[in-house]
Amino acid sequence: MNAYSTTSLSLCTLRALAGIGLIVSAVIAPIPVEASEWDYDSQLSLDAALSDYDTVPGFDGFSGTARYEAFIEWASPERDKPLWSARIRPWLTYRSDPDAPFVIEENRSDVSTDGAYAELREFAVTRHFVFGQPEWTASVGRQQVAEDYGFWWDDSLESIRLQLNDTLMKASLTVGSKQYRYNTEENDLAPNQADLLFALGHYSYQYASDHWIGTRLIVQDDYSAEGEANDQVDFTGITLGAELMADRQRLGRTLFDYYLGAAVISGEARLAQPAAAEASVDTLGWLTFVELGQRFPDLPLRPRFAIRAALTDKPDEAFEGFFQNDLQSSRAARMSDFNSGLAGGFFGIRMSNLLFYGALAQAALDERNQFQLSWFSLQRRNREIDVTASIDTRYADANGKTIGNILEIRYFWTMFPRAIREEYLTTSLLMTASVFNPGNALASNGTDSLLAIGLDVQY
Repeated sequence: MNAYSTTSLSLCTLRALAGIGLIVSAVIAPIPVEASEWDYDSQLSLDAALSDYDTVPGFDGFSGTARYEAFIEWASPERDKPLWSARIRPWLTYRSDPDAPFVIEENRSDVSTDGAYAELREFAVTRHFVFGQPEWTASVGRQQVAEDYGFWWDDSLESIRLQLNDTLMKASLTVGSKQYRYNTEENDLAPNQADLLFALGHYSYQYASDHWIGTRLIVQDDYSAEGEANDQVDFTGITLGAELMADRQRLGRTLFDYYLGAAVISGEARLAQPAAAEASVDTLGWLTFVELGQRFPDLPLRPRFAIRAALTDKPDEAFEGFFQNDLQSSRAARMSDFNSGLAGGFFGIRMSNLLFYGALAQAALDERNQFQLSWFSLQRRNREIDVTASIDTRYADANGKTIGNILEIRYFWTMFPRAIREEYLTTSLLMTASVFNPGNALASNGTDSLLAIGLDVQY
């Protein structure tokens, strides 16, 4: 398939999906103005990091972040289940350093400024019982789109979404585009985030108890002007994915869990050159990801041992193979992964020109005290492509292939919920110690370390 046919296909697909979104929105009737029910929850998060970067001058010391997050939910007052609901999630944040080397955040923001700012992270209205069926919902607004593994999608997006949540089937179709950051410091989008239309599709089927097989679709259309400053690439294309998994959060008698994922990307990438000329690259790449785990509940500390690895194609130049878009991240969002990075929390990785593999050992003194020890090794496949295509880093590039090794230990504690005025107060603590040994792909010598602590209080 040539670049022109790929572009035409993605544009037609986007228009068709947008039409479906308009039909869904037409089904939604005006919200009833009856007496309704409100629910308020809040969370205070305090994070601190002490870093020692021997290999990056001037990038060490103390950094901190404080965030207050509110969850405001409304539901219409029907007797059995509400027909309508709405959700608003604002937060107030203070950062001491815009480049703080934090463990991967659960809720990342596009804003990198230091100081204090406010952001409206989510605001959405949901219609339940779409088509008269309880398993169908439709929603519109700025909504969180996130999966267990962030390389599918992991962000907030102004969108229309249709969802199916059944015992044997789960499906979703989301069509949307970022408009603003809704942030008091930086409200306008960066040039590489603006003028992007996304369609995200997902379908999975439970073929055995807690065992799922599924498929995913990402359609992206970048309709921004050519040669726009600070917009490195304009990509229009399709990503198709497949996954096979056993849900380790719910497995009972089955002690072996797994996740197998694969994706193929195809499209056209228009690259902005330093001389303001445009170059077009036909993108065709792939990604494979695997995690295999085994639990031993009868042993002391009830350990789980797992291996995790990812491999992408080996492109000849940047954006020729698999790469991530603005909605994707390097986060493992499951609670058992502590919302950390796929290769640890020292820095984020990008699924492009990359090979990484590692092992994890998890143990629990009880349900409220857990430990995790992990080790990961990262390499880039083509040494001619800058290392920033594969990791978020401040390190200077060298000529080697080995990015480095990360050793990390984590301790997680959560208190038993305490009832206060018919509400519950919970507190959790996450401590992380990371050591990074840079390889010959980075112009550095020595070992860098990071000690981070995070405290969450929810009420």
